Amino acid sequence: MIRTFLPPDLVEFMHRHQYRPEPLKLSGSGFLRFPLGNEANGNTSGYAKLFPDGNSAVFGDFKSGTQIIWNAKDEKSLSPPERRAREEALKKAREEIAEERRQLQVAAARRAAEIYAGAKEARTDHSYLLRKCIKPCGGIRQHDNQLLVPVYVADKLTSLQFIEEDGTKRFLSGGEISGGCCVLGDPADVICIAEGYATGCSIHEATGHAVAVAFNAGNLTLVVQTMRQRFKEATLIVCSDNDQWTEGNPGLTKATEAALTVGGLLAVPDFAERDMSTRPTDFNDLHVLSGKGMVNQAIAAARKVGDPPRPVSDPQLTPHLMSHQALVPAGDQVGLDGLPINLRSQTDTEAATDAETSEIAKTIEVSRTFKSGKWEQPEAIKQEDALLAGECDAPLAPPKMPEIGFPPLIHDIVEVACANSEAHWVAVAANAVAYFSAMTGRALFQSIGDAVIHCRPFPLIVGKSGKARKGTAESTVRKIFRRANALINEQREVEESLRCHTGGLSTGEGIAWAIRDPIEADEKGRGGDPGVTDKRLLAIESEFDNVLSQLRRDNNTLSATIRNLFDGRDIEPLTKTNPTRATRPHVSILGHITSHELREKATANDVANGLLNRFMILHVYRPKLVALPLPTPEAKIEELAQRVTDAIMGVTHGNLHDDNLYEVTFSDAARDLWVEQYETITRDREGKAGSLLARSEMYARMLAMVFAAMDKRLIIEPRDLHAAIAWVEYWNSSVTYVFNCRDDESGLDPFEAEVLVIVTRNPGITLTNLRKHWPNSRRKQVDNALKTLLNLAPPLIEQEQEQTGGRPATRYFPYEKK
Repeated sequence: MIRTFLPPDLVEFMHRHQYRPEPLKLSGSGFLRFPLGNEANGNTSGYAKLFPDGNSAVFGDFKSGTQIIWNAKDEKSLSPPERRAREEALKKAREEIAEERRQLQVAAARRAAEIYAGAKEARTDHSYLLRKCIKPCGGIRQHDNQLLVPVYVADKLTSLQFIEEDGTKRFLSGGEISGGCCVLGDPADVICIAEGYATGCSIHEATGHAVAVAFNAGNLTLVVQTMRQRFKEATLIVCSDNDQWTEGNPGLTKATEAALTVGGLLAVPDFAERDMSTRPTDFNDLHVLSGKGMVNQAIAAARKVGDPPRPVSDPQLTPHLMSHQALVPAGDQVGLDGLPINLRSQTDTEAATDAETSEIAKTIEVSRTFKSGKWEQPEAIKQEDALLAGECDAPLAPPKMPEIGFPPLIHDIVEVACANSEAHWVAVAANAVAYFSAMTGRALFQSIGDAVIHCRPFPLIVGKSGKARKGTAESTVRKIFRRANALINEQREVEESLRCHTGGLSTGEGIAWAIRDPIEADEKGRGGDPGVTDKRLLAIESEFDNVLSQLRRDNNTLSATIRNLFDGRDIEPLTKTNPTRATRPHVSILGHITSHELREKATANDVANGLLNRFMILHVYRPKLVALPLPTPEAKIEELAQRVTDAIMGVTHGNLHDDNLYEVTFSDAARDLWVEQYETITRDREGKAGSLLARSEMYARMLAMVFAAMDKRLIIEPRDLHAAIAWVEYWNSSVTYVFNCRDDESGLDPFEAEVLVIVTRNPGITLTNLRKHWPNSRRKQVDNALKTLLNLAPPLIEQEQEQTGGRPATRYFPYEKK
């Protein structure tokens, strides 16, 4: 008998995961169904299913495919038969969920065909089409006042999108949307991919190109991949929404990922000098504001994400800007904070000045938004060498990680960990990479010639003691991976944990003992040791300066041991009195150190002998103040832990102790990209930077392997490689910054650098005209940037008051050394 109620403990657990199972409706296949959020029209995509014993259940929603498991009993309290029974029930439930979802999609497709067949051609005078200035195309139809946009997956109608007169949109309940699209026009040599229907129509009308409408940003990559499979020789242009008013700019982020996936082009709408009162975001907004000609011009100027902008030519400004700027899409004028630079002026003179400023602004990149896959910046490289040679003492901007450097799983972990804490994004991401790599073991490998590498990075997080919140960045990550460890144990039916050593590293022998091989007892039964079966170890050294100090001691083997651990070599002491050995080690080291300590204690020998170039130096700082940090919701921890579990089990199949089982290789597109980028990645760097980044090529391939594995793949795609390159360049910029900035210099953040550019190019600019470059909402940030520039030692700008007969005018000039 199937119960139509849920245990109170399960209901409470579901509430913590933002599911409200009420009212419940029993489906024919035994699922208890309920609506999600504000679902109307009887839609019930949420589900729950109790296992026969009533002590376990699975719940989620058919719309997103989410599945969450609930257990009333602790895993450790289950007997082996109970554990097997629960696993069998879970397996059966997942099969039933997959079948139920398939049946819902089949029924929805049948319903979509009936509705579509009974509808008429869309009228050109529909109020939505008139407001959007578009004509109906792509086979859309109309039922009463609703527009019906067909959704096709593999040329089969699977669902419909309903668009009301006021622009409200919804999909047919239960229909398959993932990977689906609506194609406008006949695909030929050029195919555009866009999010919304109106956006697609504007692009199609302006260019004549076929357009695949993906319906949402999250679906872009799947549609782009489908287009590439079907039209292998076509030029693909991903036409991004510029969600500049939304945190993280999801439209641009997802479009960039999609373009990178297939090596396609990226086009972004340019709203510079347009009316921003309507908060425009997409190409239809550009069409309405400026006409089809501007849309056609922006699409024609599309280019690969890897194409760099022209470098800053002003040698006085270059030291104050980031060493590596990334792509700014053609015609897109954006500020370093990700918002558009609205260049408006009152006079012809100021208009000309602002036009010149806009050209400079094009060379400044929003490192959070558009990322460059080619890191070819000759002037910047010369600057690095000058800085490291001590020839330039200007303040530097701290390094910025491009958005492409945060693949989906890392991005979501970082977002959760930083939401209510003062942790730096890169510090959180580095912890996630270290934990994931250590937990994965040596089963994954990548061949480089006759050598192999595993997922075993050594991040070294550098920042001010306490103020950089280096330790805070690990807290949430530790909770996620601790829970993931438990979930993996459930699937593998074992009781073991990734060991995290936080007691400090002092000797090579100590590390060897932690992962030692078995030792046989002598003939008298003495001296035997069972050893350690699990050779995975994450060593977190919160005081890495102690490691550098230990290296100074006579006969200390720590340096040689660390080098061998990075290389994955066996640890075998040569002394007869120490029989401890450790074969097939998989040890990751995550270090924390201050900038001052790294500069003071890193000797030339540490650099020259290859110790420090095995560590990826990452500079971090406290990005914001959070007086009362809040705990991360358990539902978020559970969700991310499940994704980590799925990724690790998906690529290792639970073989966490084996060696070189699954080879990770390049896709054809990734291989071409690697060949193209190799010269830049392996470029010679002078002095200390050259030694510290000597393993940049190996790290690029290792990190690309990690990022592919996080996405449950054994094939490295271009997006993995672009992310890895972003990390290598962040490492490069960190080395430049750490070894050339005094601790009492905070450097310039990107927004402050942009303000400096404008003041330097416009000596005497008034405060009023300066503020016009950004929306009023950024007024406080402009004032704070000016305060920083005025109060550096020495200052970079100076302020003067001009008497005008009324209220004095405040003007700003580049600082002139007296």
